[in-house]
Amino acid sequence: MKQSVENERTALKNEIAVVVSQLGELTAIHIRPKSGALRDHMIWVLRNHTGHDVSPGDIARDLNMYRDADRANIRGILGRLLREGRIAKRAHGRYRLA
Repeated sequence: MKQSVENERTALKNEIAVVVSQLGELTAIHIRPKSGALRDHMIWVLRNHTGHDVSPGDIARDLNMYRDADRANIRGILGRLLREGRIAKRAHGRYRLA
């Protein structure tokens, strides 16, 4: 009896974790990060552009970052995200979520 309750509890915990994860994926597109790392903001922009490729300039424009240093920083982070497998390079200077 006790084992059965523990198994059911574990199954419910796993199901809740899956639902919370799915909810996070669904809402992440609509909620812009309030603060945090630039890479989090960049991933948010890439999620909002699902279905088409974006350039570093597109990301900079969406984040209201217009200095050359900002664009260089964005390009550097895109390179790291590419190496990590979080994004895919679709053409020269064009990226999308992997």
